[in-house]
Amino acid sequence: MTKKKVHSISHVKSHFAEIVEEINASSTAVIVTQNGEARAVIQDPETYEKTQQAIALFKILSLGEVDVRDGNLTQHEKVFQNLRKRLKSKS
Repeated sequence: MTKKKVHSISHVKSHFAEIVEEINASSTAVIVTQNGEARAVIQDPETYEKTQQAIALFKILSLGEVDVRDGNLTQHEKVFQNLRKRLKSKS
Protein backbone atom coordinates (compact mmCIF):
# COMPACT_ATOMS: atom_id res chain seq x y z
CA MET A 1 0.00 0.00 0.00
CA THR A 2 1.23 3.48 -0.81
CA LYS A 3 2.25 5.56 2.20
CA LYS A 4 0.72 9.04 2.47
CA LYS A 5 1.73 12.30 4.04
CA VAL A 6 -0.38 15.42 4.50
CA HIS A 7 0.96 18.92 3.92
CA SER A 8 -0.68 22.30 3.62
CA ILE A 9 -0.54 24.04 0.28
CA SER A 10 1.70 26.75 1.76
CA HIS A 11 4.18 24.09 2.94
CA VAL A 12 4.13 22.46 -0.50
CA LYS A 13 4.77 25.83 -2.17
CA SER A 14 7.80 26.54 -0.05
CA HIS A 15 9.25 23.00 -0.07
CA PHE A 16 8.15 21.69 -3.45
CA ALA A 17 11.56 20.47 -4.67
CA GLU A 18 12.21 18.50 -1.48
CA ILE A 19 8.71 17.03 -1.49
CA VAL A 20 9.05 15.88 -5.11
CA GLU A 21 12.41 14.32 -4.30
CA GLU A 22 10.92 12.47 -1.33
CA ILE A 23 7.92 11.30 -3.34
CA ASN A 24 10.12 9.87 -6.08
CA ALA A 25 12.52 8.24 -3.62
CA SER A 26 9.91 6.57 -1.44
CA SER A 27 6.68 6.33 -3.50
CA THR A 28 5.01 8.30 -0.73
CA ALA A 29 1.90 10.13 -1.84
CA VAL A 30 1.36 13.62 -0.46
CA ILE A 31 -2.13 14.91 0.23
CA VAL A 32 -2.20 18.68 -0.18
CA THR A 33 -4.64 20.53 2.05
CA GLN A 34 -6.06 24.01 1.77
CA ASN A 35 -7.89 25.48 4.74
CA GLY A 36 -7.75 22.06 6.38
CA GLU A 37 -9.43 20.23 3.49
CA ALA A 38 -7.78 17.77 1.11
CA ARG A 39 -7.51 19.45 -2.31
CA ALA A 40 -4.95 17.43 -4.29
CA VAL A 41 -2.65 14.43 -4.24
CA ILE A 42 0.93 14.41 -5.51
CA GLN A 43 2.45 11.04 -6.38
CA ASP A 44 5.35 9.67 -8.37
CA PRO A 45 4.77 8.82 -12.05
CA GLU A 46 5.29 5.06 -11.60
CA THR A 47 2.66 4.81 -8.88
CA TYR A 48 0.29 7.00 -10.92
CA GLU A 49 0.72 4.73 -13.97
CA LYS A 50 0.10 1.59 -11.89
CA THR A 51 -3.06 3.18 -10.51
CA GLN A 52 -4.28 4.04 -14.00
CA GLN A 53 -3.62 0.47 -15.18
CA ALA A 54 -5.52 -0.94 -12.21
CA ILE A 55 -8.48 1.34 -12.94
CA ALA A 56 -8.46 0.23 -16.59
CA LEU A 57 -8.45 -3.42 -15.52
CA PHE A 58 -11.37 -2.85 -13.16
CA LYS A 59 -13.31 -1.18 -15.99
CA ILE A 60 -12.67 -4.18 -18.26
CA LEU A 61 -13.78 -6.57 -15.51
CA SER A 62 -16.89 -4.49 -14.92
CA LEU A 63 -17.77 -4.57 -18.63
CA GLY A 64 -17.29 -8.33 -18.59
CA GLU A 65 -19.63 -8.68 -15.63
CA VAL A 66 -22.27 -6.66 -17.47
CA ASP A 67 -21.92 -8.92 -20.52
CA VAL A 68 -22.30 -12.04 -18.36
CA ARG A 69 -25.32 -10.56 -16.58
CA ASP A 70 -26.91 -9.62 -19.92
CA GLY A 71 -26.16 -13.00 -21.49
CA ASN A 72 -23.73 -11.63 -24.09
CA LEU A 73 -21.58 -14.75 -24.11
CA THR A 74 -19.74 -16.79 -26.72
CA GLN A 75 -18.74 -20.40 -26.23
CA HIS A 76 -14.97 -20.83 -26.06
CA GLU A 77 -15.03 -23.31 -28.97
CA LYS A 78 -16.52 -20.62 -31.20
CA VAL A 79 -13.96 -18.04 -30.03
CA PHE A 80 -11.07 -20.38 -30.93
CA GLN A 81 -12.69 -21.27 -34.24
CA ASN A 82 -12.94 -17.56 -35.13
CA LEU A 83 -9.33 -16.98 -34.08
CA ARG A 84 -8.13 -19.87 -36.27
CA LYS A 85 -10.02 -18.41 -39.24
CA ARG A 86 -8.44 -15.00 -38.68
CA LEU A 87 -4.97 -16.49 -38.42
CA LYS A 88 -5.43 -18.52 -41.62
CA SER A 89 -6.67 -15.49 -43.54
CA LYS A 90 -3.57 -13.51 -42.54
CA SER A 91 -1.09 -16.16 -43.71
